[in-house]
Amino acid sequence: RSPGYFVSFPISCLSLASAKGSGVQILARVPGEVTTKFEGERVEYMALVFDSKNEIRDVRHLDADPRPYRGRPIVFTSAAPVEPGYYTCRLVIRDLESGLSAVSSVRVFVPATAQSGLRLGTPLLLQEESGCAYLELSQRNGHLTLPWAQIYAFDRTVLSPIEEKISAQTGRLLALVPFSVPGVSEPDVAPSVRLVEAGTAQAWPVTASLVGTIRHSWGETAILEIPIPALKPRDYFFYVNGLDRTSRTAAYTFTGLTVRED
Repeated sequence: RSPGYFVSFPISCLSLASAKGSGVQILARVPGEVTTKFEGERVEYMALVFDSKNEIRDVRHLDADPRPYRGRPIVFTSAAPVEPGYYTCRLVIRDLESGLSAVSSVRVFVPATAQSGLRLGTPLLLQEESGCAYLELSQRNGHLTLPWAQIYAFDRTVLSPIEEKISAQTGRLLALVPFSVPGVSEPDVAPSVRLVEAGTAQAWPVTASLVGTIRHSWGETAILEIPIPALKPRDYFFYVNGLDRTSRTAAYTFTGLTVRED
């Protein structure tokens, strides 16, 4: 059978900057209609990170038996330590039995590490969903520069990352927003959110409730609950603004969000 490509799958990338090191985490969702087509006993996942000169900065492989996940959506993650700058993250998936492949890419910017003041990581948007399988490609040689699993911790049995378009009827979202304030032992961070339509820059009023925080070695992660108004089927930017009252410093971060036609 001659090799061919499946449809591209949704992919995004999280970035964090730290005095102890910065990095990216590839986050991809392989839909159930793709995993249904896996025929063999081995599927290869290859995660690559290219720098702004298109040179490979990180590459790693995972061989997995697809049979336990066939027909189920898979959330795949792979983290890599990189310096500040622009990168392209790519995930290539190959069924080693049939030769069929799938590939998707995304660009990401890793900011320079702030020596002081509030710093924010990329927001991770979550929705209520069960039944996803999770595959994690561990960092090479056990070298863990950032505790990604702690920073973006959530209950995988009832929640999943939003990697596809959400319904216009979606009533609420959860967002995980990492933050830290170097040199401040007790930060007092007040987050606020905005939804901005990508094509028109129209701002949609949304409010966020802080429902909890997670402490970890990088800092803390705010858990935000956001009621979503009835949105037009468009592409949006989800902005998070943060103000630390202790250090009197501010920062912002953002991610993309797409609302589909129902």
